[in-house]
Amino acid sequence: MDTDATEPAPPRLAPAPPAGQGPGRPLTARLDGLTGLRGVAALGVVFVHLNPFLPIPGTFDLFGFGDAGVPLFFVLSGFVLTFAFERERTPGRFYWRRFTRVVPLSVVITLLATLFMAGAPDTEPGRLLVMSVLTLLMVNAWVPTAIRNSPNPQSWTLSCEIAFYAILPFLAGPLRRRTQRQLAVLAGLAVVFGLAVAGWMRWQHPDAVGLDRIDSDLGVLVTMSPPATFYQFFLGLVVGAAVRNGWRPRVSPRVCLALVALVCAVNMVWELKSLLGPVVTPVFAVLIAGLAVEERDGARSWFARRPVVRLGDWSYALYMIHFMVILSISMPVTGKTGFEWPDARWIHLPFAVLAIAVSLVCAWLLTVRVQQPVERRLRARWFPERVAPESAERASI
Repeated sequence: MDTDATEPAPPRLAPAPPAGQGPGRPLTARLDGLTGLRGVAALGVVFVHLNPFLPIPGTFDLFGFGDAGVPLFFVLSGFVLTFAFERERTPGRFYWRRFTRVVPLSVVITLLATLFMAGAPDTEPGRLLVMSVLTLLMVNAWVPTAIRNSPNPQSWTLSCEIAFYAILPFLAGPLRRRTQRQLAVLAGLAVVFGLAVAGWMRWQHPDAVGLDRIDSDLGVLVTMSPPATFYQFFLGLVVGAAVRNGWRPRVSPRVCLALVALVCAVNMVWELKSLLGPVVTPVFAVLIAGLAVEERDGARSWFARRPVVRLGDWSYALYMIHFMVILSISMPVTGKTGFEWPDARWIHLPFAVLAIAVSLVCAWLLTVRVQQPVERRLRARWFPERVAPESAERASI
């Protein structure tokens, strides 16, 4: 990864000490493998959003697996922020650095999306204004109507992240003091909670996929609110604490990726729907821990290759801008203005490729011209000794 004068090359991660010699050092160097993994997850979400707007024959179930990118984001965020908070040492510094990372770009994208939706047919200006304000305040994930009608629909996940950031300082310390057995119990409880909630959703809304075919506000909240998704972030925190205390996964990242591929194949045949997230979440937790430990010890995964890491650097902007790009390209092609699910046609393929390409270019520009410069300036104003984004935190949003 290229560095510049404001971002010196990070040191290599120190291996965890042998058992009985205390916890390992914090993961304070940049983890390229996790950054790349996040980029792949963001691209998966782009593919899943092609389904309702530019559907291509035979790709619905394959692209639909991109829904798994969201639980991956949450687990990854919990994992890396375990170490980011330890480095920051104070809640105030941690909150400020998270603010400078996520808020400026979110404001820019929300304003652009509001302007874009204001020109769409059948838009109600008053309703759009309320939805935009809730999104700007990052509380839209607490309001079912705002989850459904935000000008930038995927921003509900950012609203969840903000809620998670608020409580992380109160969890990180106690989790660091837990034994490995206690952490294993907490991880198991998190997985059981996720499966229980998903089982309820499967019972109440057997055909639900994301927001599609969920006809109640309670169903939306149980699927996409901070309380419903917290178990994924919490699992990341728990696994991060375990790795910090010297735990190494016994299952290699390759085996985890094979399990993810198996779940993808099963999903294409039987459609796991609401069960998809809880099923892949523990696999993602072990995958993330394995990639982090291997990279700390000097190994380099495919996710740490330079093009994939670049994609990871752009992932936040890609995640935030792609929906608007897809919709702007699909509207003239299909004549649809929302989640109206046009018929799958091969003519959509070149436009889908165009949407992906434009999304990547926009993500790159937003990252290098908006997100990173603003972040550097804001952090330099308050914390001049550590201006640039660095360390494991780069793998989070």
